[in-house]
Amino acid sequence: MSSNPVDLRAIVYSSDATAPVDEPQLIELLERARSKNERLGITGILFFRGGRFLQYIEGPRTALDELYDDISRDSRHTHLRVLLNAEISERRFDTWRMGYEALRPTSPQLPEGFRDTFAEIERADSPEHVMRALNELTIWFRARSARG
Repeated sequence: MSSNPVDLRAIVYSSDATAPVDEPQLIELLERARSKNERLGITGILFFRGGRFLQYIEGPRTALDELYDDISRDSRHTHLRVLLNAEISERRFDTWRMGYEALRPTSPQLPEGFRDTFAEIERADSPEHVMRALNELTIWFRARSARG
């Protein structure tokens, strides 16, 4: 999935599900997203935890704008918040039409030193902080994926 690097953009957003989402619904959502992303030349990763979506999508500017417009009109999302919308020089997920991980909810009693990277991304106050936390979450996801 190559694109002119000048036209490449990335968007990171979070949202709340408007209704409970079960595993079969997530699988259906992913199958549709992967098919559409392949057609549009979009790659990325989706995280879901406790009724919250966090997604990183990347691709050509016009295709990414089209996809994000569709996402913003999707009735399954509410409280949509763009955390990052930036030009990128290369893809982070060049072979992933849509990586996915369902994250388990964190305990209210977190151990000392625990970092909730999912929440850190949502609270980030700058694109640099979003990307740093996303990098950490991506490393974790790739390590889990490599284990099978």
